[in-house]
Amino acid sequence: MLKNTYQDKVCITIFGCGEEEIKNIKGDFEFDYTNLGVLRRWEVASLLAQSDLFLDMSAYQAFGRTGLESMCLGCIPILPEKGGTDKFAVNGENAIVVDTGNIQRTYYEICKLFDNTDLMYKMQRAGITTGQDYNIMNAAWSEIVLLGTM
Repeated sequence: MLKNTYQDKVCITIFGCGEEEIKNIKGDFEFDYTNLGVLRRWEVASLLAQSDLFLDMSAYQAFGRTGLESMCLGCIPILPEKGGTDKFAVNGENAIVVDTGNIQRTYYEICKLFDNTDLMYKMQRAGITTGQDYNIMNAAWSEIVLLGTM
């Protein structure tokens, strides 16, 4: 639907699985896409840094680390509402949080970003700011605090 609506503004790139796995999910997709297959960490980071949106349509996401990584790179994540993404994702501020079973609503939320570049840029900046809170020093400090309570 997005590709039909926005045509050349949309480039769909899939990663994380092979072509056969994609076909097993839904058969042949009715839109053009590029499948990069399984990527190394640095390749994921490179792809996200070149992207405006990262779409994770999982039914449940334990934490959503790739979504957080996308924020750090200025790429707005669209994340499932079920799971642990609420630890960092704030709907409409630094991410779009959706019921992944509701495709129409997800489509509508993505269209709002395409139709309002100021909102897109604002959310990208907010995501980068959020990502700065998740660094090695803060992670180490949280471990020290936890160990100190034992």
